[in-house]
Amino acid sequence: MLKNLLISLVSLTLSLLVADWVLGRLALGPVFAKAKEQGVAYDTRDRLQVVFDYRRKDPDWFTQVPARTFIKHPLLIEGKRVQPLGGVAAAHIVGCNEGGFHSTFRNDEAGFPNPPGTWPLQARRYIFLVGDSFTEGACVNEGDNIADNLRKRYLDVVNLGMRGNGPLLELATIREYVPRGRVAYVFWLYSEENDLRDLRAREEKDPLLVRYLEDGFTQNLWQRQGEVNAAVRAFAEHEIQAAENSRAIIFPHLRDSLKQLWYRRYNRGTDESDVIGGEGQLDLLLQIVRVAKHEVESKAGHFVFVYVPGKDRLGGGTMSPEAQLRDKVLDGVAALRVPIVDLVPPLSRHPDPLSLFPLRMTGHYTPDGYRMIAATLSDFLRTGDADSLRTIRVMAGVPANR
Repeated sequence: MLKNLLISLVSLTLSLLVADWVLGRLALGPVFAKAKEQGVAYDTRDRLQVVFDYRRKDPDWFTQVPARTFIKHPLLIEGKRVQPLGGVAAAHIVGCNEGGFHSTFRNDEAGFPNPPGTWPLQARRYIFLVGDSFTEGACVNEGDNIADNLRKRYLDVVNLGMRGNGPLLELATIREYVPRGRVAYVFWLYSEENDLRDLRAREEKDPLLVRYLEDGFTQNLWQRQGEVNAAVRAFAEHEIQAAENSRAIIFPHLRDSLKQLWYRRYNRGTDESDVIGGEGQLDLLLQIVRVAKHEVESKAGHFVFVYVPGKDRLGGGTMSPEAQLRDKVLDGVAALRVPIVDLVPPLSRHPDPLSLFPLRMTGHYTPDGYRMIAATLSDFLRTGDADSLRTIRVMAGVPANR
């Protein structure tokens, strides 16, 4: 009888190990399968495991803590809510894995993906990029995002992109981090994939963010950067430690699957990915763009709207309801007398547009895609206002306008 019991236990354990391994591979999703199909090496670790591995040598590694985190989990400083706009400041960040590798980059002194020493700003005029994960440079390594490519020509470029940002968070970022008298251009990168959805799912319901539509409202974040940085870092450290302490060692994928089933059962109807933005959010978007334009112009800068297409538009897939509002978005922005850089034509002219996305799948852009976007913005700057361009420092031997 004992022998039979042992055989049953061994058989059950082996079955669970096999099930856990299978679930682990399924959890990697279609990206892993596509990488295998194309012969691309794929790092099967999750993001937190990569952070833990880096931390064995240097504790200053984190996952990015996007600003939207603090909409759902308000951050209190001295008992009062503060909405940070950057991630963990002065830290190494592990990003996403869409092409087989986990991207890595550094955050600057305000928690944005720029080189150390970016703040305080020193030059007379800067080019600022504002947007979401496409602007941040999701899933590519430091040196390959849009701002990094622009810096190869223009020295003073500041990337204010942040994963998960929507239009109200982007307006807040301009108000807080684009200083008067130090801005030549602000490029507002609008994502047709999710900006309207972000408004509906989170931002339009947040009373603090809505206040940025008021003329002059500010949290004075730069003046409070030290205490904000400390609070964000403490939050991020707590989350990492909590994840490490709760990380399953035995049958981790089985346990994760059970957790997900429980979450789906008791959180039906709360998944933000199911939210669809519509024309109601389009009206709010245009209001935000109008306020952002006024904000930048009041600081002696030029505001430019950049339309960023998703993979389905360039690759012939079924476009989201938000993407189908493209013409209305562009017409509405043009009616506000805002210059527009439409990335659809130049990216569509690429001989193989799908190659601009990791593994030719839905996601962010590859280094080549980000390089093309930077080149398009550079072309716009070369044909822009000469007086404004003279205030932007360029790489030695490369004229600002020609």
